[in-house]
Amino acid sequence: MARKWWAIVFAATLIGPTLGHAENLVKEVKKAVERSTLDQAGTKPFHLKATLAPSFDRDNASGLTGEVEIWWASPTKWTRELRAPDFHEIEIVDGVKDWQKKRRRLSPRVAARDSCRTDQPSAADQ
Repeated sequence: MARKWWAIVFAATLIGPTLGHAENLVKEVKKAVERSTLDQAGTKPFHLKATLAPSFDRDNASGLTGEVEIWWASPTKWTRELRAPDFHEIEIVDGVKDWQKKRRRLSPRVAARDSCRTDQPSAADQ
């Protein structure tokens, strides 16, 4: 019985400080993330342009490449542009206004299917 008691006391003395440290560690990490994000009030205006590419040689032929470009003035005024071989998106935020435009290139199969539908006369054309 005394052994169990000492084992519990010993475990508590080892684990107790660790639990308190873990809570502090979580708070510190959250604080660091808040200070490190670019999308918060007080961030100086910036322009960011990044090129996206596969990180493994085996994926180079996949065509999964693109660009991200961000013009930042404030959390309520910014522009983001995403470009990829088959996709292009622009989003502009200015106060409460949010404008988006997306363009996707259709696959040849979908384009062929849709062109077949438009070649057939509708009831209104007859």
